[in-house]
Amino acid sequence: MRNVCPVAVSKVDRLAKEKGLSRQAFLKEQIETLSIMEEVKKQEQAIDDLYDRTIDTIQRCSDAMTNMDRTFNKLFGEDEEVSYRMSLTLLQQKGPRIYIPHQQQRNVSHFSLVFDCT
Repeated sequence: MRNVCPVAVSKVDRLAKEKGLSRQAFLKEQIETLSIMEEVKKQEQAIDDLYDRTIDTIQRCSDAMTNMDRTFNKLFGEDEEVSYRMSLTLLQQKGPRIYIPHQQQRNVSHFSLVFDCT
């Protein structure tokens, strides 16, 4: 290696030896790794963006389900039997639908979205 600080060359040699590689093989590996780092960073950013969009979508779904629960309570009251019958009616329909939990389980974390694609 020409025009490289001797301390850097010593460190490269030490790292190569630790990996059981020649200096040439070690540097080849490092250059190949360096060449893909930008693509890896782009993929990591895409994953982070997808995660953020997923969290946002889950929050919006949670808000919508809370609003639906409030609407059902206004329409049918807080009566557990009515809620149960409405749940059964919704489950018998085809297409996207929401399961409304019983009174004692009312909490956004207890809702489940059910899809029937038949």
